[in-house]
Amino acid sequence: MVGTKAPIFFFHADWDQWFRDQDKFGHMFGGLSFARIGYAGLREACVSDKKAIIWSAAYAAAFQLQIEIFDGQFTKYGFSYADMIANTTGQALR
Repeated sequence: MVGTKAPIFFFHADWDQWFRDQDKFGHMFGGLSFARIGYAGLREACVSDKKAIIWSAAYAAAFQLQIEIFDGQFTKYGFSYADMIANTTGQALR
């Protein structure tokens, strides 16, 4: 079991927690990795450069967004806009 289900969807900013830097780096690196892997796969499939960039960023954003939505349903985590900023930063670094 992943935790206790929250009574409502909620937001939680974790800027002030001791593991903040490691957590945000992980989110940023995840966004970068998803975007790069998606881009490489699309380019191998002969998709144009512009379309590969757009679709790989969309894939990375959708994948990480669904995780944050899931987190927003559990009391231990919550939807973190700070994590979404780190995710987007990583995707943009592609």
